[in-house]
Amino acid sequence: METKKILIIFTVCLVIGSAIQITGALLQNNSVLIIGSVIMASGAFWMFFQLILIRAKRRK
Repeated sequence: METKKILIIFTVCLVIGSAIQITGALLQNNSVLIIGSVIMASGAFWMFFQLILIRAKRRK
């Protein structure tokens, strides 16, 4: 169940980040494009660290 929640939140971060990036590209606004990239990257890093925590819990 924990893994499913992580994947859902990760997917939401990717979808929102990519939508913001597309909007920034269409508006030719670099700051909006960068914000979308930051949202996508933060979602990826969050997922990575959450999966590490799950793995650590299972080893104990």
